[in-house]
Amino acid sequence: MSVETVSAGSLVRLIRDALEKHADPGNAAPMQAYMKTEVPYRGVKARVRRKACNQVFKDNRLAGEGSWRSAVLDLWDNAAFREERYEAVDLTGHRYYDVHQKPEQLSMYEHMIVSGACIEPSIEEKEFFLRKAIGWSLREFAKVNPGSVSKYVAAKEDRLSGLSKREALRNVI
Repeated sequence: MSVETVSAGSLVRLIRDALEKHADPGNAAPMQAYMKTEVPYRGVKARVRRKACNQVFKDNRLAGEGSWRSAVLDLWDNAAFREERYEAVDLTGHRYYDVHQKPEQLSMYEHMIVSGACIEPSIEEKEFFLRKAIGWSLREFAKVNPGSVSKYVAAKEDRLSGLSKREALRNVI
């Protein structure tokens, strides 16, 4: 199959179609309960989701940095299901778009972290999965800007849990 260059909107539609195709309503409620979230799930297990969406990424490429950023933010900001946000994160780190990992993208990552309500509003919460999610979010951001994450963790050392700090700094040298 040949690779097609698509718009941000087209890629987002293809990802949502792939997620809908692989939806398993029987998994949706248990997944949502496990993550203790109000955000609905389609019930697509991680392995199935990654395989389906990686095929979409393989067959369809975005034209440039603006399209990539638009697709990421569309998936993130307009997610009707949690899996769409997972794919926004996957798209940020996909090897086809490594070239777009620049300091100019920090505002996009900050937006995702803050709007995901992962860190500041929840920084002192005691719930295990929330602490882990804070660390995971910071660890993903550290792939782009490890220095900023190190500074953030140092500045919030007295407020971040040990779990959040360990997860955040796991791959920071």
